[in-house]
Amino acid sequence: MKPFLAIALFFLAMSSAVAAPAQTATPVPSFIAPSDLALATVRPKWPADDTLEGRADLEAVLAFQAYRSAAQEAEGDRDAALGPVEWAQSVLGSQFNAQAYPLTVALLMAVHEDMRAINRAANDVHGLRPRPAIRDQRVKPSLPNVSQADSPSYPSARTASSLVWASVLSEIFPDSRAALFAAADRTAWLR
Repeated sequence: MKPFLAIALFFLAMSSAVAAPAQTATPVPSFIAPSDLALATVRPKWPADDTLEGRADLEAVLAFQAYRSAAQEAEGDRDAALGPVEWAQSVLGSQFNAQAYPLTVALLMAVHEDMRAINRAANDVHGLRPRPAIRDQRVKPSLPNVSQADSPSYPSARTASSLVWASVLSEIFPDSRAALFAAADRTAWLR
């Protein structure tokens, strides 16, 4: 059943990519639109800072900060700059590219655009959660953009995207499933 699903998604992505106009003001979702999801139901509001969960969340950030190395900071910078294809290449190798896998790359990019739209809509459900560095002066992020007040942190677009990329690619490359999800977990921790 899973190979059939992967093939069906593949052909659906190709048909929408071919049928879509070259430039539109509002991107048309390839697979799922934010309005198709009950975002307020599936994504709870983040924990308040003064709750046990909120304090545990902050303590996890501070603990990781205390033990992070310069190498981890550099890895985080590199990871943050990767698009979906480059991120996938970190697991699948440089042979995963638009020339060798044009339809798979088109599928990945279509899914990525849908994920971006869903994440933006999810930010509207409960408002923007200030990033940890805004909420607590002890947090010193290594990435320059993660301390901006207008940069949402919940849900983490980078973390959510890497999990979606791993989910899609693991259906197409099942032998790389563990490595793809390990890379997504690593991206989450680097954020």
